[in-house]
Amino acid sequence: MSYLSGQPMYCYTLAMELAREHQVTLVSCFSGEISDIGRGIMRENLMKCGVVCFDFSEYNGGDYDIAFLSERISEQVIPKIFCRKIVNIVHSEYACETPISQSKIYRYVAVRPAIKDHLISEHAIVPDKINIIYNGVDRNRFDPKKRKSRDRTHRQIVIPCLMDKIRRKFLNYAISQASKHLRINIYGIHRNARIGTWKKYLPRFLYKMFPLRWGMGKYVQIFDPVWNIEDVLASADEVWGILLGRVNLEANSMVIPSRIFDPVTLKNELFLLNDAEFDKRHNIKNVAQKLLNL
Repeated sequence: MSYLSGQPMYCYTLAMELAREHQVTLVSCFSGEISDIGRGIMRENLMKCGVVCFDFSEYNGGDYDIAFLSERISEQVIPKIFCRKIVNIVHSEYACETPISQSKIYRYVAVRPAIKDHLISEHAIVPDKINIIYNGVDRNRFDPKKRKSRDRTHRQIVIPCLMDKIRRKFLNYAISQASKHLRINIYGIHRNARIGTWKKYLPRFLYKMFPLRWGMGKYVQIFDPVWNIEDVLASADEVWGILLGRVNLEANSMVIPSRIFDPVTLKNELFLLNDAEFDKRHNIKNVAQKLLNL
């Protein structure tokens, strides 16, 4: 997982918004093997806004009105806190997001309807205990006024993502579509996804011997993660991603159409909500209030 990916950015954006009017503590993996640029920037920005930050290894507990827990790793804080309401936010149907099964969980939040269905069918959670509250976006950061004019003959597709096994089929499809008239720019951390026109067929030990950018073709570019992703999106014609993720919402906030792919079937649909509907459902100010009202 990257600090610049969906779930960490969700927690960061929510904490920044809540800190405007509330005392907020954020517990995360601020140490360990993950070291992309987001970790330091996030912690510094959070602390500037008054958020108290702890690594899981240094957290000793506290007394809170409400706790929002994401991913199973957060389960370890439950014995350390006194809290009136503990809410488990579930961000996907994948194993890393398996819901916390404890009697102390007051409510579950699914960030899209399909996740609620998954919690009911696969984890036998009572429907009345689940709320659908979509991901929230900082609309001041992802502002349509930041979009840039595009004087060119080709279309520019931007794909911000973790390059991992889950996205392998999707990324190889995107690479195969690249042409003189359709340029593909991928931003993210690589997790041995075996992407590329020929590298996906190599044995693992050979694959690691060649630079990641080899075998992509001249119309595909791969970049390291960037913090100011809004500056990258600003010149995109479309943004691509799997399922309904944060990249789609950040693009929509800037009035940029995005394409949502199923990572298995590669079926896809264009996504662009009108501004009023998007603001009501995804503005972090509205999302934060819905969470506080649980």
